[in-house]
Amino acid sequence: MIERHIEEALLHALEAYGVFEEDVQLELERPKDPSHGDLSSNVALILAKRLGRKPRELAGEIAATVELDKDLVESVEIAGPGFINFRYAHTALTRPLLEIVEKGEHYGESNAGEGERVILEYISANPTGPLNIVSARAAAVGSTLHRVMHKAGYRPTSEFYVNNAGRQVRLFGESLRARYLQAKGQEAEVPEDGYQGEYVREIAAELLERGVALFDELKELDTGRIIGELAVPKGTPDDWLELDEEESTRAFGSCGIIILLLSHRRTCRRFAVHFDSWYLESEIHQSNRIERALKLLRDGGHVYEKEGAVWLRTTDFGDEKDRVLVRSDGTPTYFLPDIAYHLSKKERGAELAIDFLGPDHHGYIARMQAAMECLGYPPGWLEIIILQQVNLIQDGKPLEMSKRAGRLVTMDQLIDEVGRDVARFFFLARKNSSHLDFDLDLARQQSNDNPGWYVKYAHARICSVLRNAKAHGVQEKTASLDELELLTEESEIALCRLLPELPGIVARAAAARDLARLTRFAIEVATAFHQFYQQCRILTDDAALTRARLTLSQATRVVLANTLELLGMEAPERM
Repeated sequence: MIERHIEEALLHALEAYGVFEEDVQLELERPKDPSHGDLSSNVALILAKRLGRKPRELAGEIAATVELDKDLVESVEIAGPGFINFRYAHTALTRPLLEIVEKGEHYGESNAGEGERVILEYISANPTGPLNIVSARAAAVGSTLHRVMHKAGYRPTSEFYVNNAGRQVRLFGESLRARYLQAKGQEAEVPEDGYQGEYVREIAAELLERGVALFDELKELDTGRIIGELAVPKGTPDDWLELDEEESTRAFGSCGIIILLLSHRRTCRRFAVHFDSWYLESEIHQSNRIERALKLLRDGGHVYEKEGAVWLRTTDFGDEKDRVLVRSDGTPTYFLPDIAYHLSKKERGAELAIDFLGPDHHGYIARMQAAMECLGYPPGWLEIIILQQVNLIQDGKPLEMSKRAGRLVTMDQLIDEVGRDVARFFFLARKNSSHLDFDLDLARQQSNDNPGWYVKYAHARICSVLRNAKAHGVQEKTASLDELELLTEESEIALCRLLPELPGIVARAAAARDLARLTRFAIEVATAFHQFYQQCRILTDDAALTRARLTLSQATRVVLANTLELLGMEAPERM
């Protein structure tokens, strides 16, 4: 890789100044203006003060002594206050096209992650309602990071943590029971803090019409994991009404959770999301994991008792205050089961755990990371990424959403409105830390203004070019290296510069958890191809030039298809 060759040559040159790899962080970037070269380094600007030198003078000395392969780098130039610019040799620009075409769907793979085992937990919504717009962003980001990490040589596992225990589940059971009674024509009130959404009425009506026969159909959607792990209530819904109120509420709640969880799985499949594991919170409560976690924390000397409650000294590891593990009445807080769950991740072999959480969980980060250090895990073993708020915009105005009140846009509704691919692209185009205004009107457009549509159209256009070549009897043969030397137009060179960047972009996106790098890259490649298509005839009277341009087109198709696959999007052949 040319970039690595330049990095190694620069590091070797810096040794003459007593500067070694551990002393400096080299940053090579592509100049915004292509006339300035292919890569640029600011290392002279970084080191000038430390070495007591003028930046531009230092840059000139480094440029004069750096030893580079002339087959890879044609020239080294100094620009501005002390930037060192590198210009690739023409052959170095065109040779990667052959590798891209040869590797096909495997292009972009690397071993950057060195096989690190990672558990990615995302969505993890309470199973008390349909997946909504916030879950959709988490689904897009989490599943894409899973693909990207796999491509970059990590060993990631994707996991959905099912919060099927606690107060919200009880409230949901009470709400569904009340709606079932109402469907039977009886007086009943949904709790004031219960779930008011129309979906609760719909589940109740379906239960009234079909009873437990509903589960027979649902089992066909299940792999045995969810219904197999969650006990289906015995008897019929009318039988559940005869139980005491607590048991009746539990039966309706269990029934509703199974229905909604299978709905979640079906919705995720529609959104190109697959989970390797669905981990039930109830498993933690029903096993001895909570007791084991508490014992480990006690044995580590991090637990104490005060006012009848059991506390964890999270302040020893940077938290703003200590946290209660067990209340004075003997019941665990939500914090202890969460610790036990993450203990299970470590015991299942996770060398790194990454959790995606919503914008209301900032206070959760310090306490959970402190708890992991109390268990003896290294700092950074648990990485928590906050996904910021999503605002749906229509006709220039935000849509109001409320889960309990039933005013929400579900993930299914979003897919129906704008399609899976565009929705995913919009979610991934912004950094995780940025608020997202999701413009529904723009997402519905099939035009160049819609970036998701624009990128897919570039792939479809290339496929059209390749079909047209075949229809005209042009031999499907990859160009030779000599023939690729014919690619000299500015738009051709622009593509040649871009395409080999995919492996590095994938590796850096995985390491930084920054998936917007991929959407930006996809737009750049699509734009470069559209410009090439407008400025250069691909099928010409010159057979060698035609082969070169078709090879460039095929390499672009491979890079776009692989990028779209990483984003969880279709690479269409026609649009």
